[in-house]
Amino acid sequence: MQTGHLDEIALALGRMGWLLHSERTPVVFKFLARYPEIERFASQFRTCVSPDEKVWLYGWEDFSDDSDQGWRFLEQAICLQAAQGDAFWTSTIKAFWSTHLPFALSVRSGYSSLLIDTSGQFEKP
Repeated sequence: MQTGHLDEIALALGRMGWLLHSERTPVVFKFLARYPEIERFASQFRTCVSPDEKVWLYGWEDFSDDSDQGWRFLEQAICLQAAQGDAFWTSTIKAFWSTHLPFALSVRSGYSSLLIDTSGQFEKP
């Protein structure tokens, strides 16, 4: 999947009943600069949630430390707490998240996510 079609995807999802809360972000997320299409997409939507509220595409609220809505992107730092004291595990986690960004999350049939890497390619871990 190419990131250049994210706006069209969002419009199609809206026609399929997804809740798209269009609202431009009040802040700039510097870490998103490595993912220009995601930055452009996420900056336009506060939330993008499936009708059954079990799948969502990341909007700017999901990248915000100030969000009070569910699971936030930056909470992935919890992984680092689990690796505390293990230098190899800590460096592996940091290296992975320095080149990957979550784009979608689903809890419909178990937990799954869709990530994008710094080359612009989507992958499912």
